[in-house]
Amino acid sequence: MDDGAIVYNPLTTRAFELNTSSLAIWELLDGSLDVGDIIALLTELYEAPDEVIQRDVETVIQELLSNNALLKTH
Repeated sequence: MDDGAIVYNPLTTRAFELNTSSLAIWELLDGSLDVGDIIALLTELYEAPDEVIQRDVETVIQELLSNNALLKTH
């Protein structure tokens, strides 16, 4: 694997791959930023339209939640 990461959940004994952009989103989901802040930051960083970044962030969050790799706090 050149870019990205493998995320392993020891509770479910499942692993899944994150590509580079998914990994960037996952690393920002540490609780210090809300989703809107993450979207704004990535929009500026990647110079992409808000709606594209928003869709990607929401998709990654949903995938992480469904794989129990992210806990919803609010």
